[in-house]
Amino acid sequence: MVVRFDGSSLPVGNLVFESDQRSVNEIQTLALTKIRPMFVQIPGITSPAPFGGNVRSIVINIDPDAMQANGLSPEDITVAITKNSLPSPAGNIRIGDENLMAPINSIAKGPAEILKTPVKTSDNRTIYVGDVARVEDGADQTVGYALINGKRSVYLPIIKKADASTLDAVENLKAAIPMLKDQLPEDVKVSYEFDQSNYIERSLSNLIHKVF
Repeated sequence: MVVRFDGSSLPVGNLVFESDQRSVNEIQTLALTKIRPMFVQIPGITSPAPFGGNVRSIVINIDPDAMQANGLSPEDITVAITKNSLPSPAGNIRIGDENLMAPINSIAKGPAEILKTPVKTSDNRTIYVGDVARVEDGADQTVGYALINGKRSVYLPIIKKADASTLDAVENLKAAIPMLKDQLPEDVKVSYEFDQSNYIERSLSNLIHKVF
């Protein structure tokens, strides 16, 4: 990710996420998949990826002996997983006067579903990923920390768009926080910290008092 570094690319504040029940990996995933896409509905702001957590990664460790015993190669397992877990477009079903959407859930949600992925059928027997591999719900390597009150957490830097007013952008974000909270579980707390608009408000106030 290449980010232009100048005055307009510096954060005007941070959206902070905390939870006593979830790991930083879960919070990072929620911030990335639930909150960040909603910024398109908030005028004047944008955001890079969240910081402080680890991106969720489902790790598949292949057992070489089991793989060879079943006449498989790593490529066979990779192809099977790729073909059985991919985004599919939704369709429509017309019933009378109703036109209903029929989404197809074809992406594996976790290790349990990947373990049941068929790889090969041989001698009337189906070989699954679980027969030749171990699947774990893990995360990428840790590359940064965000500490809030001494506890690891996650934050989203808030960056205003070049043609937007900092004051308007921050006010739009604050007004949208209840909407953002609705997208998260009840145990995840959201707060706006390091608000830079306060400095601009004080500067304007000082200028007005000096002039008048």
